[in-house]
Amino acid sequence: MNAPEAYIQFTPGLINEDGEVTNDSTAEFLRTYMADFHTFIARVRSVLPKDA
Repeated sequence: MNAPEAYIQFTPGLINEDGEVTNDSTAEFLRTYMADFHTFIARVRSVLPKDA
């Protein structure tokens, strides 16, 4: 990840009252992004000194 950030255009109804994303492609993008972000964080943590 060169830049761990994502931009999502918010539109009315994109997130319902229960906090669920209603657009399937946006939900899939977020799932993939978060999995990649998790991998990135794990990789960064693995190279940090233990007392950091």
